[in-house]
Amino acid sequence: MPEGGLAEFPVKLADAGLTAPGAIAIGVGAVQGAGSNSIEWIGETSIADGAAESAGFLQVTGGTGVNTVQLTVDNGFAFAENGAASLTLEVVDISSPIYAAETGSDATGLGTEAQPLRTITRAMVIAAAVPDIEVIVGPGAYNAAAGEVFPITVPPSTTITGTMGANQDASDSAVVDAEGVAKALLLPEGIPASLTATATRSPRSTSAATKARPRPRSEPGSARSQLRIRPPAAR
Repeated sequence: MPEGGLAEFPVKLADAGLTAPGAIAIGVGAVQGAGSNSIEWIGETSIADGAAESAGFLQVTGGTGVNTVQLTVDNGFAFAENGAASLTLEVVDISSPIYAAETGSDATGLGTEAQPLRTITRAMVIAAAVPDIEVIVGPGAYNAAAGEVFPITVPPSTTITGTMGANQDASDSAVVDAEGVAKALLLPEGIPASLTATATRSPRSTSAATKARPRPRSEPGSARSQLRIRPPAAR
């Protein structure tokens, strides 16, 4: 989440048409971590009997660093995101640029130059939350074996900047190899005509020394998403 950004997360029954067969209590743990992100539950900590969504919500205001908070639900319900009655949310400061590198990790990387992500796929997921952000791709191979999921969707207003070395291969350049998939990158409609790509020696590969600049999106405001839960019989 970008510093100063605001997001709200109510808890909702995942399956359409379902309502709570009794009040479902929502537990909110203490905020952990050394970051300065503000995480606070606003309103009632339950889904009322007969309701499909909590009236209250988790409000997150972006700061710096990393913070976590754990939510729990009762009455045998579980979060759709992980199939468990508790869910830990991690709030991470996002700033431009986001780095992806062959030495990075999608599990522990923060997208910084010191702690890069491993895949462009994960970098694009994070970039989707922040307008006008740059993703810098370091030397190495970016393929399915590395965890890439093709085609990689590039969010609006995201710039991808790759690395091109003298060898023009994975030893000193960023090489995206879709391995026979028709499209490596999926760009939004309306991108400028100035988009360019440089082919490497393999006809299947496209150098990530490419800058993709899709059309800008609207300025961010308060984002509202949902955390979904399911009853025992639906899991």
